[in-house]
Amino acid sequence: MIEKNSHGKAFGPTFSASGLFLALIGIIASFYSLNGIIFILLGIFLAFTSTSTIIDFEKKRIKFLNNLFGFISVGNWIDIKPDMKIDFKKSNITWRTYSMSNRTLDLKDKNFSIILYDSKKHPIVTIKKVRSLEDAKAEVERITNLLELS
Repeated sequence: MIEKNSHGKAFGPTFSASGLFLALIGIIASFYSLNGIIFILLGIFLAFTSTSTIIDFEKKRIKFLNNLFGFISVGNWIDIKPDMKIDFKKSNITWRTYSMSNRTLDLKDKNFSIILYDSKKHPIVTIKKVRSLEDAKAEVERITNLLELS
């Protein structure tokens, strides 16, 4: 059984929206100059690049992916060893953007990250993100059982 978990946009919501705007400007500019293609490519890269994780429960391995342009997946498989642990931690990420008039826009993302740790309790990779504490506990238990970790 293979499970894919999305972690969201790599550059955050503000750069993602800026990328869409930049791609739109590039489309308009490409009617007048071929330099608009650079804006289109940069905008698509910013807007659609994301991160995700694939868990292969049968082969006991995890792959962290950077999805460039939204469809080019880049990442390496990490083999799960019996001494590894899975736990969660609270994550409070705030994306802050300043406007030209020096006003701030804060977008807060509060969730729980389920993380794979090595035997020395060093984090290796974020496996999944969930919204509530109960969901985090249940997911840690489920993934630990499916990967047959202690």
